[in-house]
Parts: sequence; structure tokens; C-alpha cells
Amino acid sequence: MTDTEKALVALAQNEPIDWLLGKVFRARVAKDETHFLLDALSGRNPHAVQAWNAWIAEFRSVLRNPDEAPKKADAELSESPLTRIDDFITEVLAVLYLSRNGYTDFEIVLAGDKKAVDFAAVRAGKRVRIEVKNLREPEDIIRTVAGARWKECKARHPGKFNFSVLLIHSHSGPL
Repeated sequence: MTDTEKALVALAQNEPIDWLLGKVFRARVAKDETHFLLDALSGRNPHAVQAWNAWIAEFRSVLRNPDEAPKKADAELSESPLTRIDDFITEVLAVLYLSRNGYTDFEIVLAGDKKAVDFAAVRAGKRVRIEVKNLREPEDIIRTVAGARWKECKARHPGKFNFSVLLIHSHSGPL
């Protein structure tokens, strides 16, 4: 049995993950794509699988409209780059954080609702809107460009680029 086949079998056995991301992961496997959680499901990291199951189960328990969460995942992740899965999980973790810090009555807001928010909730008796952003370094800064190029070269010529590199430059002035 391949790692992918193991991951798909395990996906069906991990109900919280399957409930939220099963359709997305099955579509990714059909396109021969992978994600670190699929690797974990194949048996490489059972602790990660356990944590994700717990987070997703808790996420579902604080939602007023939990049936909308898989729809949101499908709509936002089906045609997106794989990195978007990580952004989506950031939204799940943000809801958990907020639910542990006084917010209640969470509601999924679907993108088709024409509202520029991910969730609505109640805080101190008032309805609030929540938009979650997962910030990254810009892709055009030297560290990011050089890192991507190094990774590319190392993948193409592992024997030639079999050492680590550290890039340091001043942010004030030219290279």
C-alpha cells in the first residue's frame, strides 16, 4: 500500500479531519498533489493527526452553523494553491483562540454572502465580524527570492548544492 493509499484510509478513520477537509484532500490526491497532513495521515506523524482532530472537533463544537464549515472549506480550497489549506487552518485556530477568550456564538460566513469576513461571533453581548489573515513575507524581498532560488537549485542538482547557505543583507541601501 502506498503512502497516499494509507493517507486516504486514515482520512476516513479520522472523522473531524474528514468532515472538514476530506473532500478537499481527496481532490488533491486525485490531482497527484500532497500536503503535510496527508503525510501525517499516512502514519508519519500520528501526534499531528491527533492534534488536528482535536482542533477541528473543538472548532465544530463552537459553531452555530457547523454544516457550513465543510462548504466553506470546499469553496475556498478546491481550486486554490496548497498553501491556502494552511491559511484555512489559521482561521480554525483563530476561532479556537477567540472562543477561549470570551467570544461565543460563532457563525461561518460563506464568501458568496458578499461580506468581507470569515466569521461572525458575539463578544460582550455585541455581534462582531471577524476576518482572519495569515501574513507572510512578501515574495519579492531578497531573502524570499534567494531562498526559493536556492531550493530550486538544490532540487535540480542535489550533489552540487549539498550545503546550507545563510544570506545576510542590510535593509537600508542596495545589496
